[in-house]
Amino acid sequence: MAHDWSMTTIPYSLRVLVLALLAVGLILYDRMRHPGRRDRIWEYGLLFAAGLVGAAFGAVNDSITVGISPEYFILGKGLAPGEGLKCRAVLLGAQAGFSGGIVACAVWLFALGRVPAKERCHLICRFCWLPVATAAVAGCLTPFIAHDHIPAHLSELFSPLLFRHRLLCLARVWWIHTGLYAGLFLGAVGGICLCVRRNARTR
Repeated sequence: MAHDWSMTTIPYSLRVLVLALLAVGLILYDRMRHPGRRDRIWEYGLLFAAGLVGAAFGAVNDSITVGISPEYFILGKGLAPGEGLKCRAVLLGAQAGFSGGIVACAVWLFALGRVPAKERCHLICRFCWLPVATAAVAGCLTPFIAHDHIPAHLSELFSPLLFRHRLLCLARVWWIHTGLYAGLFLGAVGGICLCVRRNARTR
């Protein structure tokens, strides 16, 4: 039995469409209210770019981790087994990365809300490598730090279904994904701090 950990059953394509329509609506509203300003264009352009970077990162990550533990994606994410599993995992990784990139960028933009939009976007672009790097490093290091530790909820869910060596592989992939999100968070916080410091120096 698959244990889908997704937070919603709404199709991902519909969620992206709603996000795109919302962005276009806000851009048009901003243009009508403030014809000379282009804040929304800068901000939503950056959000979309962050989403694309996150999608590429997630796709590469899941193309690797599906080889370590297909069970993570079949049992844990509810993907269909058999031919094409890697493609389905890559698509899932791209979707998760797209959302993660947008959320991280949105928080970053909000944290620098007092900085003018164009300058704020330039600052974020200057330090956008940091969350990518910390996510990659944390994703690689976390399984080694965990040292084959199987979290209790994974053991409870999957011990009846998998031999121990396959359960260990599933746990490693879980640790990789956990490390990625932790690294993304830490990198975004670090990037925000660097942007605030750089902005203060130029004032």
